[in-house]
Amino acid sequence: MSPTKYKSVTNVSTVQEHLNEVLPAILDGLADESEGVREAALSAGRTAVELFAQTSLPLLLPAVEAGIINDNWRIRQSSVELLGDLLFKVLGAGYIAEPPFTSLED
Repeated sequence: MSPTKYKSVTNVSTVQEHLNEVLPAILDGLADESEGVREAALSAGRTAVELFAQTSLPLLLPAVEAGIINDNWRIRQSSVELLGDLLFKVLGAGYIAEPPFTSLED
């Protein structure tokens, strides 16, 4: 990701202090009727994962888990996407999944 994307976040530590307040608002935005609001909320969620996956996993993971079991299907769908982003970020870009098991007859 380009560092210029986060140019507007001047003090990451200040944002990190309020992350527990921001995450519920992001999840609520994922259920909005307006597609533009949903896209902005998903982008904000991805930015939070990108910036804070390594330093604030104990804050991010419960919020994403709560989204996965939310009643709203849009929140569930986007939360699964964010969980994938979070796992990818935590495991590292060099992670390569094992190929699926195939029988010896193939």
